[in-house]
Amino acid sequence: MPFILPKPIFGPAFIMSMMSTPSVKVKLGTVHYPDKPIVNLKLGTIQLTHKPTASLRYNFAAGDGDDNKTLVVFLNGLILPQSSWAETISQIAIKTQKANNLRPHLLSYDRYGQGLSDRDPNGTHDVEDVVTDLYAFLQAFTEKELNSRSPRHLILVGNSIGCAFARLYAAAHPGTVSGFIFLDSIMAHIDLASLWPDPDDPKFDEKELPKGTTTDQLRHVRERYRTIFDVYSSNAEGLDRSGLPELLPLAYTPKLQGPDGPPWITVIGHDPDTFAAENEVSSYRRVPSIAGSLIFCREAMGFLKPLSTSTSIRSGMNTMKA
Repeated sequence: MPFILPKPIFGPAFIMSMMSTPSVKVKLGTVHYPDKPIVNLKLGTIQLTHKPTASLRYNFAAGDGDDNKTLVVFLNGLILPQSSWAETISQIAIKTQKANNLRPHLLSYDRYGQGLSDRDPNGTHDVEDVVTDLYAFLQAFTEKELNSRSPRHLILVGNSIGCAFARLYAAAHPGTVSGFIFLDSIMAHIDLASLWPDPDDPKFDEKELPKGTTTDQLRHVRERYRTIFDVYSSNAEGLDRSGLPELLPLAYTPKLQGPDGPPWITVIGHDPDTFAAENEVSSYRRVPSIAGSLIFCREAMGFLKPLSTSTSIRSGMNTMKA
């Protein structure tokens, strides 16, 4: 029996429903699955024509149906490689199967200098290079894995700085992205260390610190945060982030334009306490090499100051889509 292809897109609401709950908000056609969930992840390699001496490596789970037109691309943050998306991709596949819905194509990859990919042949790359490389990568991937059939619906799922890359990609290629999921997006236009109170500020009041917390701890957290996330700090990937504040000076620009009007946008942030606890566990159990880089999060979350209300976030999202 042939596959029944969906008419609606696999929007962010659908993807998030696959990642979080067994219920499906949008009915997207049906297909018969075997009783046991199966996720066939293909590890592939691509050399870009403008960087032929270095390889980008990716994982690809083909969607259901011979004419599937939806591609979901997962964009890494600064620290974790594409392997960090494996469980998410697995859960999407499993929950899609349980809901008896068609699965879109699912793609993750490592940028140059990340995970399994080679170092950038130019030594370093900046954020604009990443966007250029992503476009070339998707063109080569489409030709190799999708028989040159360009997806009708491209959905970008970004984590941290990956959200900035998604926004810049959409600005460089307007009308090509149908939806976005921003997970703990980086705030590219501000000094991230300023999220925490400055103990050297004359107006600082040590009495406002959480119980059991010292000024020295706060100063240490601010310095660690600056060392890792400041746009002028070095990193293992060789990514130059210094252009971010100029390229993305405001949270609500550039305006995002989808193929048929405003795209789907879903913005998600972690609960601070849960995020800190998960970082501490994952640092030791899954990624021991970065334990020292992440353990500070548990301390830092105690000082996090709210910068936006839900109303201002919704307003910003509406502006981005206008």
